[in-house]
Amino acid sequence: MHRSLMFIATLLATAALAQPRGGDSMEIAGLPSFTHVAHIPESADLASIKIESVKTVKTPASLRSATNVSLVPAYEVTYSFRGEALTSDEYGSTGFTFSVYFRMDELGQELVSALSAGRLRKRDAARFFDFSVSRDAIPQTLIDPANSTLCDGNYRDGNWIPADPKCAERIAYWTVKGESPYLTVKVNLAPPRLEGTATADSRSRKK
Repeated sequence: MHRSLMFIATLLATAALAQPRGGDSMEIAGLPSFTHVAHIPESADLASIKIESVKTVKTPASLRSATNVSLVPAYEVTYSFRGEALTSDEYGSTGFTFSVYFRMDELGQELVSALSAGRLRKRDAARFFDFSVSRDAIPQTLIDPANSTLCDGNYRDGNWIPADPKCAERIAYWTVKGESPYLTVKVNLAPPRLEGTATADSRSRKK
């Protein structure tokens, strides 16, 4: 038989990954802190995503190195959502959270003032942020059957033994784009709401 054409590698760089409530994160983050991006499982219930908190924290300026980490002040925006329980979770929790981080100078004065005064409720915080969800394409390295020579044989004691000792196996690879197993959530500041202008326009239409 031929060896199966195997999936060789999936390259996926993740920023802030979803984590079970009260548990450890699924994977270690690997991108700069202030991307405003998180990755959540494709099984997540998107309708359940809601903001939970906005608070001041200290976060690494970059998450690429575990040594000599420089902490800087930032605003942490945390969302919750529902999804399928992790197989590794003995409690079967379906509640998860993810967080993104904003620099201290990125938030508007109205939001900063509300945070400083301690009077920002969850339903009020939601109007200051927008989020979008997308599925990114990621590169996958596969065996190229058209340019590869695969020899018949069998595995023996964990080693591949060709049926014909003279068969010279040659394997070529190619890279293709495939769908990520994660959904990308991008959080941005919501544009200012021109309530005064909207009210004036409404009144003019009524005339």
